[in-house]
Amino acid sequence: MSASNGGGLLPLPMVGIPTALQGHVTRGARDGHGRRVGALAARIAAQLGIRGAARSHIDLAGSVHDVGKLWISSDILDKPGPLTPDEMDIVRQHPVLGALALTAIGITHARSVTAATIVYDVVLSHHERWDGAGYPHRRASTDIPFVARIVAVADVFDAMTHVRSYHPAMPPAEAERVITQESGKMFDPTVVHAFLALQRQPIRRRR
Repeated sequence: MSASNGGGLLPLPMVGIPTALQGHVTRGARDGHGRRVGALAARIAAQLGIRGAARSHIDLAGSVHDVGKLWISSDILDKPGPLTPDEMDIVRQHPVLGALALTAIGITHARSVTAATIVYDVVLSHHERWDGAGYPHRRASTDIPFVARIVAVADVFDAMTHVRSYHPAMPPAEAERVITQESGKMFDPTVVHAFLALQRQPIRRRR
């Protein structure tokens, strides 16, 4: 697969995809975003009653949800300030690019609940919105895979509460208010309810 069009997308030979995916996981663990999204998504899943292997698969899927950004120039991803409409169009290609990469190595959607299905669905659909105004396919409501709806909340909360190239960190309480306001619009209300219940739980002190 070559995603280069001379406008912010980077070429990557199909043969290099497994190594690139592993590199993405490694970088995600280092910068923290992927790791935190996976962990929070798994906790939300547990709050929703999801246990066992499915919960672990959601953790994994959350950690690689942005893998399609491997094909997008860091000049765009790390730009300090608002993106132009053309740059935003490029960034919005990352779910499809990630899904294409996964398909190339045999990871795709299936009717059964497997690690491959969960990872694929999250990578492709984590930017869809409950109200149908998301991307890449403008899916809405329960047409969006449930696992992607879970990761969407975890992704946005983590992005808001940590420093990014284009904004400072937002206090968690303020981010929670944003999540609440977007319930039924950007986010599945059931997932938001579980997320807020989780946030209200006392933090266990580590010994």
